[in-house]
Amino acid sequence: ASLTKVISTTPVSIKLISQNKLSINYTLDQFYPNFLGDDKSSVTINHLLTHSSGMKPFIEFFLKEDNYSSSDDIIAEIINADLNYKPGEEFQYSDLGMIVLKEIIETVSKRELDHLANSWFFKPLGMNNTFYNPPTDLISRIVPTEFDSVYRNELVHGVVHDENAYVLGGVAGHAGLFSTAEDVAKLAQLFVNEGTWLGNRILWSSLVR
Repeated sequence: ASLTKVISTTPVSIKLISQNKLSINYTLDQFYPNFLGDDKSSVTINHLLTHSSGMKPFIEFFLKEDNYSSSDDIIAEIINADLNYKPGEEFQYSDLGMIVLKEIIETVSKRELDHLANSWFFKPLGMNNTFYNPPTDLISRIVPTEFDSVYRNELVHGVVHDENAYVLGGVAGHAGLFSTAEDVAKLAQLFVNEGTWLGNRILWSSLVR
């Protein structure tokens, strides 16, 4: 789960900002006019990226899966939920902010998050072992996470561990990505290089900083 936020959702957001399709100063009510309530109008993309939006850490959507016919229903529940604190006043790791950010990314780009991450970062950097929903022939290379006795009642092996991401089809802004240490190191090196990889500029240095 933690890989996904940093290796997929965040760099894709940075790329969209460089294309002027997104801004850290955009507010959520520009995308969701019904995102209303105390302090909600001040929640920005920057707050989502820095986990300071005030959104709850998570909601167990998977326990009430029958209530949702699509991801839009999950987004609607997040949008209607109260904030835990005033935006920018605290930092609280939030899956919900990243779930919403994924939807915003796909709205402004008109492409799916996994396709963007693959074409903009994974392929150019040679991250050949980084996927959402990895193919079953790689199962022998994937570490099982646990026996899920709460939701799936089986050993979680080769599919996303996070239950909400599983409900969302394995591709989410907060979880779902599989990778290797070597591949993660390549993206880390891109950031250490302030946006260049093997002499090619992938991201603006100012945005990386």
